[in-house]
Amino acid sequence: MKKTVYIMAAGTLLLGSAAFGQTWAEIASGGTNGLTDAGPLLPTANITSGVGPLTNITGSLTAGAYAGFVDFDVDMFCIRIDDPMAFSATTAMGDTILSLFDMNGVAIAFNDNRTDSLTATTSQLSASWIPGLVAGQDYFLGVSRVTGNDVLRRYTRPLDSNGNLIFSGPANLSDINDPNYSDRRANLLPITPGTVLAGWEVLPEGSSLGFNLSYNVSLTGATYSVPAPAGLGLLGLGALGALRRRR
Repeated sequence: MKKTVYIMAAGTLLLGSAAFGQTWAEIASGGTNGLTDAGPLLPTANITSGVGPLTNITGSLTAGAYAGFVDFDVDMFCIRIDDPMAFSATTAMGDTILSLFDMNGVAIAFNDNRTDSLTATTSQLSASWIPGLVAGQDYFLGVSRVTGNDVLRRYTRPLDSNGNLIFSGPANLSDINDPNYSDRRANLLPITPGTVLAGWEVLPEGSSLGFNLSYNVSLTGATYSVPAPAGLGLLGLGALGALRRRR
């Protein structure tokens, strides 16, 4: 199928509420699927802000039909890894995908189905297999999903600037016999190290929208990107840069 690439746009400054407790709930920051939608790329990601460890991120993936394609939604969050040896990100429900990128959008790691189970469709990223994580650095965590069945799978995975998959995997709209199907239950590093995120897979026009997926990502070894007192939440790369320049 033809793959569509979203082009990164300039970041915007948005004001929201800092996270209460240790959970960040998705806030609208430039996404187009639903009323409350984190964007799919760095400039439109939720920039998490709060105090203390960040232990959970919650949100919803909402499919949308557009001229020429169907978008199954991707939510991006900027987090800070403060303990690289302890870092993990794990989804609690649904057929999810987790992808990790650095502050420049360079792809780092990817998991579709967690590898410590033979049957789970949830996802897990872990410092046990991700090299080079740095304490005190910000990273972008992408949450996406898989729909369909063994006869036809629909994927939403990261793409490079040529519209190619950044991480190995089966063809979109393929079945369980795809030669790369085993990559669904694998801990993956980029096919080409240094590849920068440019967009995400979308589906052909007329594809079934399916259902919306609520998710909960549990985190260890992570904190908020922007330490902030109650009442301050900054979303978007423009906001993040503005705040840090004042430090």
